[in-house]
Order: sequence, then C-alpha cells, then structure tokens
Amino acid sequence: MTDYLNIDLTNPGHFFACCGLLEMAYALNGDAEGWFEDGIFKIRAGEVDVEHILSVLQKMEITSLGDKIDAPISLTLDSPFLNYRLDWWEEDTPSNCKTLKTWAGRQKVVNIAKDMQESSKLFECPTQEILKKQVHGVNNGIGFYFDSKIGDLGGALDVGFSFNKIKSGRVEIKKSCLIKVKPFLELLALIGIQRFRPLDLGSGKFVYVIWLKPNRPILASMSTCGAIQLQGSKSYVFSLHYVTEYLKRFCSSKRLGEIYE
Repeated sequence: MTDYLNIDLTNPGHFFACCGLLEMAYALNGDAEGWFEDGIFKIRAGEVDVEHILSVLQKMEITSLGDKIDAPISLTLDSPFLNYRLDWWEEDTPSNCKTLKTWAGRQKVVNIAKDMQESSKLFECPTQEILKKQVHGVNNGIGFYFDSKIGDLGGALDVGFSFNKIKSGRVEIKKSCLIKVKPFLELLALIGIQRFRPLDLGSGKFVYVIWLKPNRPILASMSTCGAIQLQGSKSYVFSLHYVTEYLKRFCSSKRLGEIYE
C-alpha cells in the first residue's frame, strides 16, 4: 500500500515532519520506505497507512526524562511497543543540531509536545492535508516554530505582541487574533530531526536534501545532510529567524539545485 501527504517543500517543517512520519512507519513496519515527488511525500509500509500512524502518535504517552526545562522526552506506546527518546536539542555533535532548537525561556519541551498532541485531536480533515491544517492550540499552545509560515511572520515588533507572553498568560488577547498551529507538523518534525539532521552552514543557515526514490530511514537520513548522494536529489537552504537571543523560528527555504544526476 502506498499513501501520501500533500506538502510544501519550501517549508522545512513539512520536510522534517515527513522524516518523522517515515521514522514512525519504519518502527511499525520494518520494510517501510518513503520518497518525495512534486508537491507530495509518498510512503509505502505494507498495511500501515498515514491514518494509522497518526492515530498511534495521538495515543503515545509523552513524558519528561528529567527535571530541567530542556530535559529529553520519551514517546512510548505499549501495543504495538514503541519507544522514542528525543534529545537532539541538547546534543553537542558535529552537526550542531542544538542550534536548531527554537524554543526558549520558560517553554518546557514536554508541555509543548503534549499541547500539540492534544491539539491534533481537535479537527478532522483528509489525512493527505494534515501538514497544512491549522487549529487554535490547546492551552494557547504555540508549537515549536517549525512551521515556516509562522516563522516568516517575523518577530514581536513585526506582529505587535509576543507569542511567548501569550502562552505564559501575561497578555490578554482575543482568540481570533491568536496564531493557529499545525500540531501534526510540529510533533512529527520533532521526531524527524532526531535522525534526519540538516547540514549546518553556520550563521543560522541550514541545508536539507530530499530524495526522489524509495528509501528507508537509514539511507534517507544520510542523504538529508549530503553525507551520501542519491540520484536525482535536490537541496534546499533555510535560515532561522531570531526573535530574541534564544527564541528562533524556521523560515521558508529556497531551492539550491540538483546535487547529483
């Protein structure tokens, strides 16, 4: 069975969410493969389709693995047994993945993840559109800022108020004025970045590489950072918008061109 998602490849949040979807599909079916085509991400995992993967994500227990605000988190499920440890934002690795961390201050990663999980249960839409569907987040949840449609809005001076203060309850504002979030995008991207690391160019710029042939997570993740070259791969560069010294957002990417023919 081959299923798919409609995506925008210039939105890095979409790319990493597809990577997270493939990661979960592979955990549910060891033969799972995924690949990109024009405007869509395809996944083939036997009888495991996108709807099933999303239902599993909604049932997983999200817990903190420490007392620190930035403590790693785990996503677990008893049946079928799944256990993810997510800690990429605190690693000191050559890929400098910690620099991709977008949240700051008193934002606790486990609380953001739980808010996104609950927010994902608020709407119904075709599974192919889940990366584009927006809702008002539970508890005014504002996500991890992986969605470049939010990142492109700019900072607090650009929009007239701080989303961080809204979340912490220090600003009263009508619900109609609050930013809508894409909860499945935020959660799946958080999972995807654990294995699929972009190439860090420095100065807040990163490159991710898409693959156009069916691949499992191991090869696909190596292609993401350009460690290996897969036929027909294409690269995209994106930057981080610094709202404050620590709070950042993903901005839309631009195509760099063919890497390997």
